[in-house]
Amino acid sequence: MGDYFFGDWLKEQRERFKLTQKDLSVKTKGKISQSVISMWEKRVVEIPSLNNVLEIIKALDISINSVPFNHFKITGNKESVTYFQRGDILTERFSLYDLPSKANSVKTFCGKTYEVKGFVGVETKTGEVKHITDLYYDVRSVVDDSSLLTAKRKNKDDELRKVKKKKRIKES
Repeated sequence: MGDYFFGDWLKEQRERFKLTQKDLSVKTKGKISQSVISMWEKRVVEIPSLNNVLEIIKALDISINSVPFNHFKITGNKESVTYFQRGDILTERFSLYDLPSKANSVKTFCGKTYEVKGFVGVETKTGEVKHITDLYYDVRSVVDDSSLLTAKRKNKDDELRKVKKKKRIKES
């Protein structure tokens, strides 16, 4: 599979399920408008937020693993850059899909620490188990297996961003 744009993939999927842009918008319960879907398909807006991708996946009732994230291109001065390699001026996003392979533990905004084991997190004090999709949006910081801080966000509404200079975290 070669590189192509998110909008191209979205249009393929929408047509595969015999949906109009309006039908797809309705299936997202109005969370994504028909005009936004149109802008993605026309490449006016190339990369949706992760939340929007998850809404599309839910609306189409497909697996997240069927989305070819590593093949999505963007235009502009960074030609042939894939979705996950796309960084902004400050830092690159740390995505939900990075957690199973690149995180040893995560700390949430409510102060809990979860050890990441594949696609689940196990809370270190209580043993509570959460799927990474349920943890991701509450993650404040990510630590790798070398006890280095690799990603963080200041506010709950911010994107989780990779840190430029990894810092060693003292274990408590």
